[in-house]
Amino acid sequence: MGAVDYITKPFSIGALLRKIRAMFAMLEHRGLAKDFYDDGRLFMDFSEQTALLNGKPLTLSPMEYKILYLFCKNPKQILTMQRLLDWNGCGMRMKTMWTNTH
Repeated sequence: MGAVDYITKPFSIGALLRKIRAMFAMLEHRGLAKDFYDDGRLFMDFSEQTALLNGKPLTLSPMEYKILYLFCKNPKQILTMQRLLDWNGCGMRMKTMWTNTH
């Protein structure tokens, strides 16, 4: 954020309020950042949790959005089953529930 989010001690309530107002003004000016993926066929807005495939809406569960987010943010990388389980916070407790196919 830069100098807007920095304040030295001791500080007055007035100085704190000015800093807070300046931060809100800066955030309002920037607008909310959209987090999306678009490859021409698949469009996903992760901020809104909406998805379109060839222009048609997809209905996905929250977990499906999370998994697709991981894949979209890690292109051209191999994501192992263990990494997916660790990322989701499942760890080893879910490993027995999976069936491996080759």
